[in-house]
Amino acid sequence: MTEIAGTLAERLSHLRATKLGRGGSMLTFAEIAADVRETTGQVVREDYIRRLFSGELGRRPPRQRLEAILGVFGETLDYLDDVTVTFDEKLRQLRAARLRADGAMLTFAEVADHVRTKTGQAVSEDYIRRVFAGELGRKPPRDKLEAILGAFDETLDYLEDRGDPNGTFAQKMKHLLFTYRQPDRRMFTREQIATYVRETTGRSCDAAWISALINDHDESLNPAADKLQAIAGFFGVSPVFFFSDSASRAVQAESEFVRALGELQAVGGTIAATRILTEEFDPADLPKLTAGIRAAIKAIVEHGEQEQGV
Repeated sequence: MTEIAGTLAERLSHLRATKLGRGGSMLTFAEIAADVRETTGQVVREDYIRRLFSGELGRRPPRQRLEAILGVFGETLDYLDDVTVTFDEKLRQLRAARLRADGAMLTFAEVADHVRTKTGQAVSEDYIRRVFAGELGRKPPRDKLEAILGAFDETLDYLEDRGDPNGTFAQKMKHLLFTYRQPDRRMFTREQIATYVRETTGRSCDAAWISALINDHDESLNPAADKLQAIAGFFGVSPVFFFSDSASRAVQAESEFVRALGELQAVGGTIAATRILTEEFDPADLPKLTAGIRAAIKAIVEHGEQEQGV
């Protein structure tokens, strides 16, 4: 098999360039979107497909939709085995996901200004653009990198393996660790999870066992139902999340959406939360709505700190 580039966008673009239509030309994004709509029954627009293939989407599509996209070219999810996520792609995904209160992405100038404020170093807008485009050729120094991530309320943990909510049990555990953080945005430790499992189930559980689950150190490990429920409860998700089906993904998206709404109400956004609940929306858009809610929460908190002179 011909060696191809490793990112999701690059794999899809390679597929589109090699699996041509009947006339010998590449399928248009409109044709792909139409096929996916017919297969899934979901609203999928041409621009969504274009952004996915160009790497601008900032997130991996839901499993059912991704299967349909690959199916257009006669491929399955196996085609995406060993897809890698590069450093700059992670940064682009972060910028696309952590939007401002007005729903727009932070500009490179805004990120550069944040880095200058935090580090006291001269950082240009073009430098930030090159970091996000993968043109710098190296990772920024640790202090600059921490400041760049800080502009999006993230830490260096963000660059670790983020797992996959649609992958193996271990990948799902990594996804939970990456997604649900402590108040200071640090990841929870293995010992914190193990302590919760012990206290909840009354049974033995240590950090080494949790680590083995996360890192696939022992494929024979099969958590008992009560421990599985405790692990899910620690992160505030349904145990259904750990099962590989469409129901688990729907439950997970809904769980994150409801949690975000609760956080919005907690910081004084009750009216906004009520308005969101009265609007009609596509369940497939829940992740995007959740990201918007979290951006609004951040803006409310920052505004309150400014008023208090913090």
